[in-house]
Amino acid sequence: MYSKQSIRPTEVILIVLLMLPLCTPSVNAQGLDWQQTNARGFGSSQNWWVGSLSVFGDHLYAGTWNPLGAEIWRSPDGAEWLPVVSSGLGNTHNQGVIAATAFSGALYAGTYNTVSGATIWRSSDGLSWEAVQDNGFGDATNGAVLSMAVLEDTLYAGTWNFSQGAQVWRTSNGTDWIQANVSGFGDPHNEQIQVLTVFDGALYAGTYNQATGAQIWRTTEGKAWKLMASDGLGDTSNVEISSMAIHRGILYAGTRSNDVNGSGLWRTHDGLNWIKADSWPAASGLTTLVVHEGSLFAGVTGEGGGRDMVLPRWRSLDPE
Repeated sequence: MYSKQSIRPTEVILIVLLMLPLCTPSVNAQGLDWQQTNARGFGSSQNWWVGSLSVFGDHLYAGTWNPLGAEIWRSPDGAEWLPVVSSGLGNTHNQGVIAATAFSGALYAGTYNTVSGATIWRSSDGLSWEAVQDNGFGDATNGAVLSMAVLEDTLYAGTWNFSQGAQVWRTSNGTDWIQANVSGFGDPHNEQIQVLTVFDGALYAGTYNQATGAQIWRTTEGKAWKLMASDGLGDTSNVEISSMAIHRGILYAGTRSNDVNGSGLWRTHDGLNWIKADSWPAASGLTTLVVHEGSLFAGVTGEGGGRDMVLPRWRSLDPE
């Protein structure tokens, strides 16, 4: 969850442990050996955390959070990293690259900017970048692009809007953007769309809603949306849908709670009927889901240490 308050380095440095195990040279979790692949902070203490990881062409790209302006680094092998963007792409108010994805032969990156509004940048080679959307889609209260996904031949971007409620924008050519939902899906408390995921021919959007609990919405054509889950999936302390992944034909959703009941993992075969698959009472959020070699892995925040502690701990999940 993002806010307009300052983010303390002591908080976001710990997040790096979850996003990438950068602070220890080797971590073993469930038989997987993790190796640090970059210099801490890419050589700068101002690169507090990695906000996005994406593959484009033959390179891996990492977007950072930096109070002096976000940076983007890339690597051909995961070991050697070179900078391609610095100083917030020319605007130091672009403090973070939070979402990035490949679409129609280019890499798109969305920024965090609560001064003039979020921007989206595009590069066809990973080196030269152009702005294809700025000033928060014409609304500076769109303070960040938090998620991106491609459904058929259309790119979608989910925002954090701290005034009207989160918005989804779409484009078929990368330059002309149309709002694809009613702000906040009709509820301004749906402030953020942390995750966009395509499952079974439909686009799913998970929200942050501290008032009545997180929601999940679905569209098949990018215009009409249907509410698939509400009230924090039956527990209003689940204020955020923080992650999604598809495993063995099932859609999984991870939640972040307000620390009342901890985080949870939910699953569905059809997008409408959700079953709780697992929970972590001591963890405040299940922030990352990824499938690797036939298993589903989850990254959690706060496990064993409360709100301000993040551990590089992954758990293999193979529900029946």
